[in-house]
Amino acid sequence: SVTALRGGAVRQSTDGGHTWVEYYIGGGTNYTWSIARTGQTQLAAATALGIYVSPDNGATWSLSYPGAFWSVAADPAVPGALVAGSLSHGFARRPSEGGQWTLLPVDSSVAAAQRVLVGGGTPSRLVIANSAGVMRSTDSGVSWTESRTGPVASGLTTKMVSSAGANAKVFAYLAAATDGLFATTQDNGWQRQD
Repeated sequence: SVTALRGGAVRQSTDGGHTWVEYYIGGGTNYTWSIARTGQTQLAAATALGIYVSPDNGATWSLSYPGAFWSVAADPAVPGALVAGSLSHGFARRPSEGGQWTLLPVDSSVAAAQRVLVGGGTPSRLVIANSAGVMRSTDSGVSWTESRTGPVASGLTTKMVSSAGANAKVFAYLAAATDGLFATTQDNGWQRQD
């Protein structure tokens, strides 16, 4: 099964992308901003109504945590662990599959996390992108450092992915005045990739 997003709706294909079924998680026109795979058949989705989870590749969904969320990311070091970036109040963290969600207090500079990445070599490492730029935390969100090189811009649209391992790269694509693809390894400065 392939799962993708299109205009806030979830699209699924069971035949390698030849045909697609489109729907909104939670019914109505609930906008879905991002989806993360948390296991072989488990998915999590950040939506305008909350974080939804699916145990069966998106065949069924249930509300796991209410609120408006931009992004959700799986922690590669802990099966079933999730971090979700909200539209207005920072982050929520689920420590494991079926675990209790808790809010992570943050200052206003990271309150609206449009994209969030967990891990990439250190389980407590968080990388976010929002309208202020790209920021990182190496203590599970207690303190934040703004990226001063590479992808620093206001009003950017950013997507991030990471590869596993001790020297995992974080990639940020920017659609702003500095359009481009940037990458960093262990937050040791950003290099333009395109």
